[in-house]
Amino acid sequence: METGAFVSPAVRIATRQDLLEQVFAHCDHRDGDMLAKCARVSHAFFKPAVKVLWGDLPNYTPIVYVLWKSYKKERGKVTWISPIEDEQWARLELYGALVKHIEELREDHDGELGGAGFVALALRAKGRPIFGHLKRVSNVELRHMRTYEPLLFLSAPLREVAFSLPVRNEDDYPCKDCRDLGMVHKFDYTMGPLLQVLHMQSPHLTTLSVNFHALFPEVKSEDVQRISLFRHLRHLHVQLDGMSLSSLLMTCAKLRKLTSLSLRMSDIFEFPEAKKPKKSKLRTLTDFKLRGHPAYAVAVLEHALESALESVVVFGPADEEDFYECLDSITKHFSSSLTTLGVTLYGGRRTMRFADIGDRLHLLPKLQYCFLEFVEDLRYSNPKKIRMSLTDDDIAKAALAWPRLRKFILSCAQDDQDVAPLAESVQAFAAHCPELQTLVLPSMDASRLPAGVDAKVERCELPGLTTSDREYYDVIGSFPRSKTIHP
Repeated sequence: METGAFVSPAVRIATRQDLLEQVFAHCDHRDGDMLAKCARVSHAFFKPAVKVLWGDLPNYTPIVYVLWKSYKKERGKVTWISPIEDEQWARLELYGALVKHIEELREDHDGELGGAGFVALALRAKGRPIFGHLKRVSNVELRHMRTYEPLLFLSAPLREVAFSLPVRNEDDYPCKDCRDLGMVHKFDYTMGPLLQVLHMQSPHLTTLSVNFHALFPEVKSEDVQRISLFRHLRHLHVQLDGMSLSSLLMTCAKLRKLTSLSLRMSDIFEFPEAKKPKKSKLRTLTDFKLRGHPAYAVAVLEHALESALESVVVFGPADEEDFYECLDSITKHFSSSLTTLGVTLYGGRRTMRFADIGDRLHLLPKLQYCFLEFVEDLRYSNPKKIRMSLTDDDIAKAALAWPRLRKFILSCAQDDQDVAPLAESVQAFAAHCPELQTLVLPSMDASRLPAGVDAKVERCELPGLTTSDREYYDVIGSFPRSKTIHP
């Protein structure tokens, strides 16, 4: 290059450090010993290797390694014996500034940080964050809720966090509403105080997930409303019962940036008339997921009429009446925006008619990704599929109704009384769906497919629906990374 030649600042030249960091980033992160050895090889290797090694932590273990002078370990149990020295703390500050993601934080982590360890760290930190650039924590598991110890590691830059909480209840008692309904319930007293402390630590969260060790606790209205403290929330997942749904929807209506809502609810519909929520308007949702009874989906969709929903996933029991009501609500209010639909119904026994489903879904002209699964029992790894009556006319109508279709998967069993779809009807997808990539129908011969169309697909291949095959629905509270949320 000539002397004095101008180089645009937009041109980024890769340095040796950049290249080394890229090399170390491809190493197996589970092999921390290997990266640690690389960091000790030379000064040139130290910074890029340590940056990768500490950027993504599995748990507290690396902290314990750094503070080895302050504890002793006997029979797998850690005992803290002295305050943290300046030299150890300086090393922890150096490495802690590199941490961007922690997989799991737990109370009383066996063999690692216990109550004394948290106290030692808190005293030495003097209110300053230990991980000043931490962006994401995949799971914070709290068991006793004594002092919210793991929250010590959270700081203002945190953007994504998921909690797994215990349920603390008082003795059984009937409140007035439950006496009127002839019911007895318990309130959870965990969620509210946690959210208040969390907001003090990390007020700028964009993704929050709250699950409970016990299924479907009823959370007090004032505790649910504390979710509204997080004004920047875009993605929210909550596990709760039907009695708390009203408060949650009212709270979500206050979150002006909320685009993704995920709910884990009961397979039994417990949403009495007396507790039906007032119509809180959800205006900003684009993505909605539900694991629970389809009737809950109907309730949420009725409050999201002013949203431009692009993706809906419903995973629940095969209650056909409420399922069809859910489809009616989707097609009536979101036909101009919906591009992704995922449905898994389980527990049904009798044969269903695809025409009853298709006649509703034909009103979704922008549909691109569609996954429909019907199984009898989810307790088995390879569950028996519900029988579906599917005709050539049903297939032809679907192809004609969805000109933008890219992937369509119908996972069910072919009704014994029906003839398998003919090649001519399958070819309708080639004629009317030019962007089609994947097509799966029951009892379909792959030789009948149009050229370039794949007949084999796993649920994980559907953008926006899953992060893994069936496991997605078991951990629906764990939001996938942004690159997998939408097509």
